[in-house]
Amino acid sequence: MVRFLLVSLLGLVTATGCGDGGGDDDRPAPPDDQVTALCDLYRVACARQAECGVYIYSRTGDPVRCEEQLACEDVVAGLAAADIAVSIADANACRITLEAATCEGLVLWEGAFASSLLSADAACRDVFAGQRAAGESCGWSEQCEAGLSCAGQTCPGTCQEGSSSCQALGCDAGQFCDNLGRCKPRGAQGDECGFPGTEFENPCQDGLRCMPLGSPQELTCQPQIARGQYCEELSFFSCANGDVCRDNSCQAPAAAGQACSASTDCGFGSFCAFDDPNGQVCMPWRAEGASCTLAGGECGPTASCDEDTRRCVAVEAPSSEPPLATGTPRPFVGDGEDCEMANCNAGLSCRPVDGTWRCQAAPALGASCRPVNPDDEIEVLFSGVGGVGGCAEGVCDVLGSWTCVVPAEPGEPCPTPGVTAACASVVCKADGTCADYFEECALSP
Repeated sequence: MVRFLLVSLLGLVTATGCGDGGGDDDRPAPPDDQVTALCDLYRVACARQAECGVYIYSRTGDPVRCEEQLACEDVVAGLAAADIAVSIADANACRITLEAATCEGLVLWEGAFASSLLSADAACRDVFAGQRAAGESCGWSEQCEAGLSCAGQTCPGTCQEGSSSCQALGCDAGQFCDNLGRCKPRGAQGDECGFPGTEFENPCQDGLRCMPLGSPQELTCQPQIARGQYCEELSFFSCANGDVCRDNSCQAPAAAGQACSASTDCGFGSFCAFDDPNGQVCMPWRAEGASCTLAGGECGPTASCDEDTRRCVAVEAPSSEPPLATGTPRPFVGDGEDCEMANCNAGLSCRPVDGTWRCQAAPALGASCRPVNPDDEIEVLFSGVGGVGGCAEGVCDVLGSWTCVVPAEPGEPCPTPGVTAACASVVCKADGTCADYFEECALSP
């Protein structure tokens, strides 16, 4: 059914399992004109991704199987039950955009990160229109009218005007700025902490870290790890008292000028400089306006390295709506070639190999899509479409099994409760079945 959910929710990594609607066998038949518009859009998308070997709405080179998996009639019915309509004008405009695009233009690039043309075209972004007004109950922002988002600390929340304005380290004491730019209270021990947002913010109270409990999907605030104890999470907040996880144990951070292999080796306030003449060494965060090299975290929490000027520039606070992508097309390259700034030919996927992204044979359904080097996993998790789209068919279950799966439909069995790409709705319930689309509070006890 709603495959767009998998793309948008895994891309943002903000799924909460809170939703509304769906699962009603008595729901009315979807409007014919909406079905026609969405089916036409999906038909063109399936044909283009088969022609170009790129990831649009699903991951398969067979147009017939693609259309079967997208199930446009079921999509419209499921959306209507959750008060989400298909905008016929936008669906038609998006279809025309996909028809006219070159293969290279179907994937746009922002620096070293790929995104679908769907995120860059305003019509494609607006194909699904929420119908709930301000103050109405909601589980997902997609259910709210334009300009509103689903907010609140409870499940369900309410549709509200966007008020996102914070940046990393910009909230009051006892709060953190999440990856949607909202100040949220830091969790106590045992509280759910969601998917870790920015690397510079600890969503848990001092002395705690956000970690999996029982499965990668069940993230709760747990005590930080003491010095000398085993660790494996590359985070500034894994270890107690400002220590860092190096060589799988909590240790004092490397000092400025000492060797490092990741920014977390250097501790909060520093990064690992890969271009230093002395080799990979720790250096303090670069100041705004300083020259930079696109190394991860080098400009600190409130700035980033501009790709064109190679200077650290201030990052604007995010809005409640994700911005339209403004990337540029890149060429297609073959097996073994560097794909950090390029697309891979059909049948190949861009995967990290010891920190370098190269085109490799795409894993088949059921095969592992986990990077060989565990240190590369974080690169995959934050690569958006590139991460979930690294399989020859289906998607990479980056939040669970790290295998290539065709996301299961609502009601079908799923391996582990929580947020997972193994379900098309992105949520596996406690009873081991996939939640319906927008099912209200599917992960709540």
